Amino acid sequence: MNRIIKFGGSVLTDADSLYKAATIVQAYPGHRIVVCSALKGVTSTLCQAVSSHDWDPIRIRDILISEKEKHLDLLHSLVPPDRNSRTESEITRLVEEALTKLLMFSPPFPPEETAFVPLLGERLSSLLLHSVLKAQGSDAVILLPEEIPLVTDGKSAYPRIDLLLSGTLFSTPSGETSVTLVPGFYALHPSGGIRLLGRGGSDYTAAALGFLFNAESVDLWKDVAGFFSGDPRELPGALLKSHLNYEEAAELSYYGAHILHPETIPPLRVKKIPLRLFSFKDSSTPESQHTLIDQAGDPGGDIITGIASTDNIGIITVRGSDVGNEPGILARLTGELTCSGINIKSVLTSQTSINILVEAGDLDMAHRILGEEGSSGRAVVYSDRFSLVSLVGNGINSAPGIAARAFNALAEKKIPVHMICAGASPVSAYFIVERPLCRDAVRTVHDAFFNTREVIYETPAVH
Repeated sequence: MNRIIKFGGSVLTDADSLYKAATIVQAYPGHRIVVCSALKGVTSTLCQAVSSHDWDPIRIRDILISEKEKHLDLLHSLVPPDRNSRTESEITRLVEEALTKLLMFSPPFPPEETAFVPLLGERLSSLLLHSVLKAQGSDAVILLPEEIPLVTDGKSAYPRIDLLLSGTLFSTPSGETSVTLVPGFYALHPSGGIRLLGRGGSDYTAAALGFLFNAESVDLWKDVAGFFSGDPRELPGALLKSHLNYEEAAELSYYGAHILHPETIPPLRVKKIPLRLFSFKDSSTPESQHTLIDQAGDPGGDIITGIASTDNIGIITVRGSDVGNEPGILARLTGELTCSGINIKSVLTSQTSINILVEAGDLDMAHRILGEEGSSGRAVVYSDRFSLVSLVGNGINSAPGIAARAFNALAEKKIPVHMICAGASPVSAYFIVERPLCRDAVRTVHDAFFNTREVIYETPAVH
C-alpha cells in the first residue's frame, strides 16, 4: 500500500515544523512517498535571485550563501553533529555547484536555463527532512524526479507531466515500512532539460506520483484546513467543506481558490485516487479531520460548494456587427494566441462580439500578435480592469433559481455584471465584474447562499 504525503512550503518554516512533519510521516502505515516543498519563502528568494531584470552576480552569490547557511543552521539544530556530516556536505555541494554554474550566465536568458536555481529549495528541504527521519530510525531514501523520471509534454509554457512517458526507470516501491522522499516542483523536458511546474507545483508532483504508484490516497498537508465556501481571509463566515468531488475541486482551483495547483486533479481522477487535505497546524495524524476529494463527492451536499475569484483576467474583445457570421474567425484568433503560448481560459461569443479570456499577464503579447484591428476593419480591444467570480457546485447548472438568487443579490447591492457564462461545466458558472467591485461581489454572493446556515462538520471515510 502506497500513500503519497506532501508538505507545503508554507508549513515547513523551522526546526519544529520539520520535526512535526517527520512525526506525521511516521504515523502512516505502509510505504510512504513524501513530496517536499521548499521551506517557506525560499522559492521566492531564489526566483528573485535569477531575475533578468536585476542581474547582480554579487547579490546572487550573497543570496545563495545565505540560503546555504540557513539550511545548515537548521540541520545542526535538528540532528547531532556526528550524524549530519553527509547531509552537511551535500547541502554545501548543491549550493556551491549551482553558484558556480550560475555565475557563468549573463542576461538575457530564458527562465528554463536557470531553473536549476529555484528547485534548490526542494532539494534542500528534502535533505533536512531525510536527516530527521533517519535520526528517528526510519528507512528513508531520497529519489529525485530525474531518477523516476517525471517527464513533461515538452511545452515551455504551462508544462504538464506526461504520465505515459514518466515512471519508466523506477518500479513500484515494495518496502512496507520504508519512506521515499521526492523533491517537488520540477520535472524534465523530453530532451532532458529541467522544467518548473509553477507555483504550487509540488501538489502536481504528488498527484503524478499517486498515479504512477497507484496510491491508496494522496494527502496534502497545508496551512489551511481544506476547501472553504470562500476565501476565509476575506470571508469570516466561510464554511469548511468536508467532501467535494473532483470536478468541484478542479473548478475552484482553476478559478482562483489557490489551494491546489490546477493540474492536481486530472491524474487522480483517472485512477479514482482520493485526495485529502489536512491542516498542518491543527492535525497530526492521517486520522485527523480533513477535506476529502473523490469521484463521488457529497451526494447530499449543497448545490453551491464554494465561490472563488481571480483578478488575473484579461479580456480580448473583437467587435463587429456581423463578427459571429465570419467563418473561421474564432479558429484564427485562438490559433494565433495558442501558437504563441497564451493559455485561453474561456471564450464567450455573440453576433457582434467575441470575448476571449486570458491571463492578465498575457495581454501585452496578445496585443502584439493581434493588433488593434482585426479582419474587415473590426476593432480589437484589450482590458485588464475586470475580475472573474465563479460559483461552483455539483448540479449548479441544473438546479432552479441559482442564477436568480445570485444576481438578485448583486442587483440589490448595485453591482453591475458585465458577462455571464453558465453551462460550460456541469459544476460551475461565472460572471465578470469590474475589479474594484470584486470583493463586494464575492461577499454579496457568498452571503446569499451561506450567511444563514450552520453546517456540522464530519469527515467522511476513505473507502
